[in-house]
Amino acid sequence: VLVWLGGVALLAVLEELKVPGVINLIVSLTRSPAAGGTGGVIRATGPFANWAALAGYMLPLIFVAVCLGLGDALPKHKKTQVGLGLLLVLGLFVTAEFSNILCLVAGVGLLGVRYRRGRMVMRWLGIGAIVVAVGAGGLLAQRIDAQLSTSPGSSRHTGVPQTLVTRWSVWTEQYIPAIEKKPLTGYGVQLPSSIQWPFPESQYISFLIEGGVPLLAMFGFLAWAMLGEARRGSRSGDPVDRALGQGLRVAVPAMVIVNTIWPFLSNGGEPQVLWVLFALLPAAVATNAPQPGRPQGMSVVSLR
Repeated sequence: VLVWLGGVALLAVLEELKVPGVINLIVSLTRSPAAGGTGGVIRATGPFANWAALAGYMLPLIFVAVCLGLGDALPKHKKTQVGLGLLLVLGLFVTAEFSNILCLVAGVGLLGVRYRRGRMVMRWLGIGAIVVAVGAGGLLAQRIDAQLSTSPGSSRHTGVPQTLVTRWSVWTEQYIPAIEKKPLTGYGVQLPSSIQWPFPESQYISFLIEGGVPLLAMFGFLAWAMLGEARRGSRSGDPVDRALGQGLRVAVPAMVIVNTIWPFLSNGGEPQVLWVLFALLPAAVATNAPQPGRPQGMSVVSLR
């Protein structure tokens, strides 16, 4: 898993570096021109149609990779883990997808507290900050400047990102009025004629416009069940399975947060990797339950 994820991250880094042939390869694979960037700024998309999908794909796996390192689950491959970890972080940062980046920093700090490795995490964050500054500092600076700068006559307050202002305008002027007319049923996949911007820009707005409050409530139950299953996995006696559970315990709240401002679960990337990781959890929990004649701490399911 880590090797595959490292390959995805490397592809994103090469894309950001504008290595000859890489962007054309990605465009041919994804059939999307997003890899070409806009306004001279290239936000890495990797093997996905857009940068948000790449960020959503990588974040849960990075959390699991961090837990593998903090829990010394793979003691024979520490140097490889550090190298891959820095590559993964750089791969996420070149997407310039700030909601996932902020969740990554907060999530890693929380994991450091849970594993009682605060000093190690601070050291990792420091090294990671240097790597990111060298490899993606220019891109992040351009994105921050584009989001926070204001033009003369603009009513937007300084410090409020442009994307949030645009989303709020779309929600309040188009989507929320339509949702209020059918709060219990929604409109299905066919948007009402009153909506001019066909992208809801939020997973929760998407739920409400498609299936109303019942569909949103179903997602709430699903997220709660996912968190409970991750909590069970985090109590496993096997360090690899425990890392999987601990990583998902942070990935689920992160998922809930980032889907506020983009429909990650309705696009490629995040849903596929989450379903795969959660598919491993029930077997991990079951195989670590007490069984006659079997030593504790052994696991049949392993990411090794």
